[in-house]
Amino acid sequence: MTPAAQAGSAAHAVAGGYKVAATIPVGGAPLGVAAYPRAHSVYVANSASGTVSVISARTNTVVATIPVYGSPHWIAVNRRTGTVYVTSYTSNLVSVISARTNTVVAMIPVGHAPAGIAVNQRTNRIYVANNNWPTHGSVSVINGHTNLVRATIGVKGNLYSVAVNDRTNTIYADGYNGPMSVINGQTNKVVATIRVPTSAFAISLNPLTSTVYSTNYWDDTMTVIDARTNTVKATVRAGTWPQGDAVDPRTGTVYVADQEADAVAVIDGQTNQVVATVAVGADPYGLALYRHARAIYVTNQDANTVSVITASQP
Repeated sequence: MTPAAQAGSAAHAVAGGYKVAATIPVGGAPLGVAAYPRAHSVYVANSASGTVSVISARTNTVVATIPVYGSPHWIAVNRRTGTVYVTSYTSNLVSVISARTNTVVAMIPVGHAPAGIAVNQRTNRIYVANNNWPTHGSVSVINGHTNLVRATIGVKGNLYSVAVNDRTNTIYADGYNGPMSVINGQTNKVVATIRVPTSAFAISLNPLTSTVYSTNYWDDTMTVIDARTNTVKATVRAGTWPQGDAVDPRTGTVYVADQEADAVAVIDGQTNQVVATVAVGADPYGLALYRHARAIYVTNQDANTVSVITASQP
């Protein structure tokens, strides 16, 4: 379906009570997406346009477009400070955006080919996964108060994704050609490695159950990790070429972008089984939950749109 056909299409129900409630045109090749509920906003990194689209979660329309340097990739929000962080994969930079003014207020040099980014809401530290190909990757640690890199942590493999457990101050970083690295946020040291498939794409975590989820692009799977023991407890079929993922801590439900099927797989976090599939736009990439999955925003890279999924479940 073309972007024009998708835009403004009526909501349609699917299995499990999920439906696509809106389809929003954004910039070229949207990748990362992050929600900022306090401002009722959703931020989308448009890699081909060099912009960030700001979506009103009240109206599901684009209310601002912010130019950024380079090719924006992944995106994260510090909900306490109202600050948005965007990696520029081709420019080795992180753009810092004020959610109050929707303007770039700083640009921070980091490692080579930064992709994933995550924020510790409690410590105001920002973690950036640097691919660093062909050498091994690294994690840049940014002080959110000063917008300066305060540490660089070397890891094995070429990083693509990173996630933070605010409760334990633990960082998980993964990518290609290496294990998942577990980093102590206080010491900035790798304290463990976890053997996972060498095609990790995205990481999400449920702090309430101490569970980490990692999608594996080439393996068509999602790895489920017990964060208390740093061991793999399950491997789940997650469609074909799974990309971004997100978990609702309240229900334990995991959402995975299935690139080949142009869909989002809905996975029961207790049984690790796919319970629903929601058709979205072409080449779904990133996901963001808004207010405990009252809405799920999905970037469609090849359609230049964002699909908004809602569910009838409580």
